[in-house]
Amino acid sequence: MKVLETKVFGCVDVLGDAYVQRETTIGSRTLSRSLYVGDLVDQPALDRAAALVDTADTLDARAREAIRAQHDGEPNVTDLVHDFIAFHLEELDLDLSALDFLARLDLVGISIHPREPDGFSIVLDYSLGRSVSDQLLAVRFDARGTAVAVSHES
Repeated sequence: MKVLETKVFGCVDVLGDAYVQRETTIGSRTLSRSLYVGDLVDQPALDRAAALVDTADTLDARAREAIRAQHDGEPNVTDLVHDFIAFHLEELDLDLSALDFLARLDLVGISIHPREPDGFSIVLDYSLGRSVSDQLLAVRFDARGTAVAVSHES
């Protein structure tokens, strides 16, 4: 049996794909967050992934930097972040600046997926909250903890 053991989520048995929801503290926020672990991630990669999950404060800061960088970049590159913000400001009738909106995003989930050549990638999901919207900004990290992509998911 494979096991992912982290300080953030505790011990998670990985029998097939694993999904847990736990109260966690990352940064200054304590929230119920989800953790997904893909079955095809082998134990050595799970051990390395656990070490990265335990740096969740650092990953969160890097993810927010990646989102802001896309927001501040050239429009053809940043459409997904701009579209995400515009959709929510209009749909929810929020009177916020784009930067205030981004600051209100909560880290709601972490997932670990098999990925070659490093064995895994980690994705952090951001939302205004599950009760507000099913839309996410997802930031993917490589096995070294470098943000490599930002995507808009629903």
